[in-house]
Amino acid sequence: GAYSGFSILGNFCNPGVGYKVLDFSLASRVELDNVEVSQFRGGCIAALYTTSKGSLRNCHIEGSTGYGIAVDQVDNFDIYSTYHGNGNNYPALQVYASHVRMFGGIQDESTQHNILVTGNATLSCFGAGIYGLAGAYAVKVQSGSRVNFFGCKAVPFGDHPNSGILDIDATSSAFATGSRLKGTGSRFAVQNAGTFHDGGGNSIEGTGISSTGTLRGVTGAAVADATDAASVITQFNAMLAELRTRGDILP
Repeated sequence: GAYSGFSILGNFCNPGVGYKVLDFSLASRVELDNVEVSQFRGGCIAALYTTSKGSLRNCHIEGSTGYGIAVDQVDNFDIYSTYHGNGNNYPALQVYASHVRMFGGIQDESTQHNILVTGNATLSCFGAGIYGLAGAYAVKVQSGSRVNFFGCKAVPFGDHPNSGILDIDATSSAFATGSRLKGTGSRFAVQNAGTFHDGGGNSIEGTGISSTGTLRGVTGAAVADATDAASVITQFNAMLAELRTRGDILP
């Protein structure tokens, strides 16, 4: 169904355990426009839960004790110009075994990851603003999942210390192009144990990239020209080592 122009305001109430404020698990498709759901506490599982295809447009989903938005096993779900954030104890957006696209909007700090992408899911963000919390990574990518950033701004909220952006596990990957990513303190702009693709045009600031996985397209160490017969082998080996580090050739 299609719904627009209403608000459900929890005013920090605790109406019970195990509930979902908006539950679209039985619908074949859902379209929400200009809807606000905010400030539910207690045992809330999610402010908005869906297993249905559809979209959010110009919505405001904030301050749930559970997930703000939980997209569960959906082929295609789009989020347009929507604010979602300030989740308490859970990510403001969970994408599980789904394909989600996010166009513009603001994804704000939450007490865990702002966004959790898990279960072979894909999240693609276009021109979105993502603002991380102190002591955490804004986007956690795990369990064979992928995140794509196109022209996004992903930075700590305000002057938060120890705030990172992408945390990629060994089974997962991320791609970024034309985006700004910034880490502070003990957290990195990109912490990569899987595969990180730098598609060019990015500004990776602050603490930069920490990688035990594969890096593709990332500018690596300089390798000097060989100047004589003896240095040919030395510089060739240095080049091979750099290519291995970037994942362009196998170890």
